[in-house]
Amino acid sequence: MKRIYWILGLAIVIGLGCWAYYRWSTNERSAWAYIPEDYLLAVESTELQNPSEPLRSYQMKLSDLPILEEAQDALSVLRQAVTDTAQLSNFLHGKTITYALHVETSSTVNYVLYIPYQAQDQIFLSQLNSLNSKAVRGLTHQTAKQAITDVTIAASRKRFSFMQYDNYLILSPSSLLVENVAMKISKLLDVPATSPPVPAEYVTAKTKLWLNGPALKLLAGRIMNQQSPGGSLLSLLPTNTAFQCQVDGLRKELSVQTTTNLPEANPYWHTFDGQQSGGMLSQRFIPNGTATMVKLNLSDPIGWANRFIRYQRKHESELADQKSLWQDNYPVTPDSIYYHINRELVLCRMESDELNEGGNLLLVKLNQPKAFIRWIQKDAAAIREHEKAPRFEELVAGNVVRQLLLTEVPAVWFGSAFQGFPRTYYTIVDGYAVFGSNVQVIRNYIMDYRRGNVWMNSAQAQEVLRLMKPQPFTMVFNAGKSWFSVLKGLKNEWKGPITNLEEPLKRLNFLTWQTGVRAGKVDHRLIWTKGRITADPGLLRKVFLQKLIPNPLGRPLQREPYVYRNAIMGTTDLIIQTQDHDLIPVAIGAAPSVKFRLSGPLVAPIQLMDYFGKGRDQLVLFTADRLYILNPTAKGYQLYASKPFSRLLDYRLTIFDQTPERRTQFSALDAEGRLYTVSKAAFNLVPSGTIPDVRHALTPITQVTTQGDSYAVLLEPNGHLTLTNAKGKALPRFPIQLKQNFDGPAFVETTDRDADFSLQLVSVSGEILKMNQEGKIIQHRQLIKPSRETRFRTLLEETGKDWLIVQQTNQNVTILDKQANSLFNIFPITPESQLRYFAFGAETKILSVTDSRGTMLYNLQGEPMIQAPIPSLYPVTIEFAESYQKLFIYATSGKGVQILTSKIR
Repeated sequence: MKRIYWILGLAIVIGLGCWAYYRWSTNERSAWAYIPEDYLLAVESTELQNPSEPLRSYQMKLSDLPILEEAQDALSVLRQAVTDTAQLSNFLHGKTITYALHVETSSTVNYVLYIPYQAQDQIFLSQLNSLNSKAVRGLTHQTAKQAITDVTIAASRKRFSFMQYDNYLILSPSSLLVENVAMKISKLLDVPATSPPVPAEYVTAKTKLWLNGPALKLLAGRIMNQQSPGGSLLSLLPTNTAFQCQVDGLRKELSVQTTTNLPEANPYWHTFDGQQSGGMLSQRFIPNGTATMVKLNLSDPIGWANRFIRYQRKHESELADQKSLWQDNYPVTPDSIYYHINRELVLCRMESDELNEGGNLLLVKLNQPKAFIRWIQKDAAAIREHEKAPRFEELVAGNVVRQLLLTEVPAVWFGSAFQGFPRTYYTIVDGYAVFGSNVQVIRNYIMDYRRGNVWMNSAQAQEVLRLMKPQPFTMVFNAGKSWFSVLKGLKNEWKGPITNLEEPLKRLNFLTWQTGVRAGKVDHRLIWTKGRITADPGLLRKVFLQKLIPNPLGRPLQREPYVYRNAIMGTTDLIIQTQDHDLIPVAIGAAPSVKFRLSGPLVAPIQLMDYFGKGRDQLVLFTADRLYILNPTAKGYQLYASKPFSRLLDYRLTIFDQTPERRTQFSALDAEGRLYTVSKAAFNLVPSGTIPDVRHALTPITQVTTQGDSYAVLLEPNGHLTLTNAKGKALPRFPIQLKQNFDGPAFVETTDRDADFSLQLVSVSGEILKMNQEGKIIQHRQLIKPSRETRFRTLLEETGKDWLIVQQTNQNVTILDKQANSLFNIFPITPESQLRYFAFGAETKILSVTDSRGTMLYNLQGEPMIQAPIPSLYPVTIEFAESYQKLFIYATSGKGVQILTSKIR
């Protein structure tokens, strides 16, 4: 009997030992027990440690997401330290590794890795603990009774630290973060910690990600200059659940998705409960310059509004109080907007660069545009009358732009994510209400819409739209177009570290975030796509002849062709004049169908204006004694000729002053200060006076609208500056005599939040002046002159939306940006050389240099964009097709018009 007891006791001891070994080898505690509470985000993955597969340029992998790439890179130091790759691979294979991101110093973040190990991994761990050679040296120190080894890799000069505890190898590039884990372990209770909640749909996900909301919010306050609308959007993401990270089977999408119960979701999402999702209705209205797009699809706008108003009173009380203040001060009804919404509204944050903030647009699809206009004009008039403010109206391509004297109107209507409207301007475009944060952004939008520069015609945007599912909330973030805005909002100490994310984010380029509410659940889906695919390096900078358009009628051309985007027919047309004075519109890809005989050669550049006031552009042409209007219609082109007038003394005419109050005429101004009026009734150009004391204004003459009137900005070489309207009347406090000389015109900056506009001027001696609309110098800076012969001037972008500084010393030219940073040099420059500047967005800016060899194109880093100069009889015209990342170059030869293309990315 005693023998049986001994056997039974021995079996129990063995069983307890096996159970203890099993619990020890399978980790009694989760890695979450050791993660300090201040982590920013955490990743659990069984696949990030796997070797990368060979992929094509358009395919994606998990590490294309910078968050996961940085986590994966944290393992690279271990690979550099352990030379036995097979042993390391066996150690990492199949393990669920936890990566926790922490703030390391005031401006850096780093990962801590938690790698589980078992008894069979002891050989590898012994090798790791014995690293001590010239190539890899390890030193051990104690923190909170834990042994921490600091390893230095001589070849790469990289360091990492690690410790072992409870079957976990805890490793980080930062020794400080490993010490923090040791401190956490020293305070552990005997209660194992578990990971945050995981939705049932994503329990088996190979890679999961958690966000720590309080820690991320604290970090955002440390790195951002001020609270931004982007921060308001990010706060809507759930932080109490796991996201599944995966790449689709075709490797074209990287998705991050999760689901939460509606009661646990951000209260903002409760407002969408019951809304039926619909497709994208507004793609033909979204401009290609959009950096971030936010779309709300509301099948029941009134039901949504009732929920949103309750939400705003509780969670956005400042905006609710602002609306109440409006209602107390003015006889207005701001909530009436919800009755005019027809299913969809879109917020477009436009791309920014170092000069312009880009501005914001709100597009609202209307039920009845006429009823909307009656309501908003009534409210705008009531506010204007109470404030005793003048009425603002400006006609842009047939659309009347007006002002609503309230701030942050879209945020009050739709939430803090719609902030960014310090001023509010509005107009109607084809059944949509268009609200802008400044006048210039509406001007740019109307031009883009009329010329078809919209998402519907963009191949990249169409790829993104195809991924979208019908959901009540959609956001599309374009990293390339948004990057300058991102950097501008950062504190200086964070700009350097964040810049490291620029290239990987631009490589992905597009992020689509969609949220839907269904059956008591809130589903979030974020999809990264590669919107930009690097071209074959062998094709970059090569110029290909795409098409040759022979000279019409076999006659040589008199001047360069005018490239016109025909919005009516949806074609690109060339307006050509032969030496026989025939004007021939030619649609690319079609034979000429009509020709017009002019009274002589064109003497001024072709300009666009809405002559008939119907929202369509017409082309304005001048010969020496006649004015012509070329009108594109669905049936073809029509030409209207004015009565003959006396030969003009100066043909550098600037058209301006087409206002709603004077639809029967417009005005023109030449560089000598002569004014002309064109009466539409008689269709004749007649002199209407001269501007006093103007001898010779620098061209091109810029324009600005202020105080309800159009003014031309006339700057003379001797420093005489005046702003005058069509009647020859100067703006108050002008003219001004600047005691300096100038070689370049003034640039009009219209995105100033504190005024309608400001002027930027650069004197010959190198002083940069910024002047407000009252004629006061509010900023000035003196540039360094390398020699006495050095002269400075402004170089305006071809459409007047940007500018650079040209510094010239004899035959050497240096191009400077607006902050006077040197971009690159051009040598030699000859007297016949011409510089032109084209800006096709924040990412595509081109400088053309034309001399006797032809035209050469450079980016603003001084890199050539084509391999060799392009010869041409006349100046070349350059256009950029964003959809294909191609330059289209129109050059002339003895045979006709050459259309050349060059891939730039």
